[in-house]
This record gives sequence, structure tokens and C-alpha cells, in this order.
Amino acid sequence: MGKAEQNWDVRNWDEAAYKTSLEAEREASTRTVYAARLAPSSDLLATASSNGSVCLYSITSCLDSQPAKSSIRETQQAMEPFVSLSRHNGPAYDLQFYGEGDCAILLSCGDDGKIQGWHWKNITEGARFGCVNGKPWKPDFVLANPQQKGSRGALAPIPETNAIATNSQEGCIFSATGSGHAYCWDIETEKVVTTFRGHSDYLHCISSRPSHKQVITGSEDGTVRVWDCRTATSVAILDACKAINVSEAPKEKLPWVSCVALDSSEKWLSLRIIQWLLFAANPESTAAESMKTMAWEKESTM
Repeated sequence: MGKAEQNWDVRNWDEAAYKTSLEAEREASTRTVYAARLAPSSDLLATASSNGSVCLYSITSCLDSQPAKSSIRETQQAMEPFVSLSRHNGPAYDLQFYGEGDCAILLSCGDDGKIQGWHWKNITEGARFGCVNGKPWKPDFVLANPQQKGSRGALAPIPETNAIATNSQEGCIFSATGSGHAYCWDIETEKVVTTFRGHSDYLHCISSRPSHKQVITGSEDGTVRVWDCRTATSVAILDACKAINVSEAPKEKLPWVSCVALDSSEKWLSLRIIQWLLFAANPESTAAESMKTMAWEKESTM
């Protein structure tokens, strides 16, 4: 009996193996959601996932379709995306809204080194008039990271974009990349206008500080840098290793910064270190005294 015939021979049916393979298939198809943002002036939630998808979900529909109120089929249908946008070639890592209201632009970035942008008004009007038709919504513009040249002039692969930030007052989009560089894009020309160089490793996060015309980056080199957007120079460096009193250790065991965030006043900076501890540059904090001291010493320049 041939191999093909054996695969279809019901006498060799192994229900346990089939169940195991089905569970593996389902697990492989599950997604990690890397980012979620509430859309302006609506009940829609935008998500970026590990399969590269960027989707919009109706919060109202999801909440109203609980099993007690609806059938399983109705619940599953309500949980489907309201709108599916064009995918990244690889995981989608971050989402941001540039601007406000109907003038906002939804931005996504991912492993393919691209930033995709959709004018929010086009999406809402298209969905309202039934222009989606179940097909991914193509972006209105795409920004691709510059390729770096090697020692012999060969172009390196396009680095991934791991995080984005915006400054609508200045018309800027900021991106943190796997090359260790951060970029400032002009939203009108869709060109890079500033490159921030200084980190020695992969960038994971970026935050804009419009009131001081600054941008803040966090890296696998264990530091947070505060940059002056006008000169592209680093005006302050916070060292995560010093903050938690890390002694000499192999590079792979040193702490690195995975997230940075500013409060609404843009005076306080919090960062997440991959050792699963959260530190805040706040005088009331009792953790990481050295980090607190460094932040206050740099306050005059920030």
C-alpha cells in the first residue's frame, strides 16, 4: 500500500494524533498583539499583531456579543475585525495616531522596516459607505528605513522599525530601528530629515517631548538617551546598569530598556528595564537611587 493510500486509510486512524496536530495548528495560527491604540472620536480599537496584521475592532460590538446574549457563531462574527488594513511583511510592532479627530493619521511599523500610514477620515468614510469588501485596506503612504552602507559600500538589509512616536506640532514622525539609529521623518515630504546616532545596539522604544523639541530613545545597550531634535545631539544619558548597580557581566545578561514613557507634563520619565523592574525619575521613588540622582542632575538640560 502506497504512502498516499496509508494517509487516507481509516483503519490507521489515530484520533489522539489528529487532536494533537489540530491543537498545534491552532497554536501556530494564534497571534501576539504587540500594540493596541484607541482610535480618535470612535469606539474602534486598532491592533498590531505578530502575523503582520493591522486591524480595527469595534469595542461596542465585542462587548455586546457576549455568549449569554448571542450564539457562538454571532459572538465569533462580532469578534472579527471591523476593518483589516494592509499587512506588514513580518510582525507589526507598534501603532500611533498622528494628529487628532478626522485629520488624524493611523501609523503602523514592523519587522519589514516600513511605516505605513492611513488617513483616518478615508477609513471611517470608506467603512461607512461599505467600501471595505473584506479586502485589506492599502496604506496612503509608506516610509521605508534607509539602508546603511558597509565598509565596502555594500548596502545592509533594511532594519526593522520597532517603535514610533509623533510630534504633530512640528509635522514629524520618529522611528526607533534595529540598526541602533532613530529617524525623524517629515510628514509632508515623507523624507528623513534627521538621523540620531549614538546608541551601540538595537532600539526598542521612542517617545517624543514636543515642549522641549526633544525625542527620547531606549536601547539594548542599557541606556536611555534624550536628543535635541534641532541638532541631533544627545543632551542626556540615563544608564540602566548604574541605576540598578549592575557589576561587570556578560553583555547578554546586562539590563536593557524596553519601554520609555513621559507623563502629561513631560517632566517625568519612566522606563522599563528588561529585568522586570519599573523605575521612575521621581524624587519620591525609593528604588534605583542612582537613576533618580542622574535624572535630576540632567533636569536643567532637559
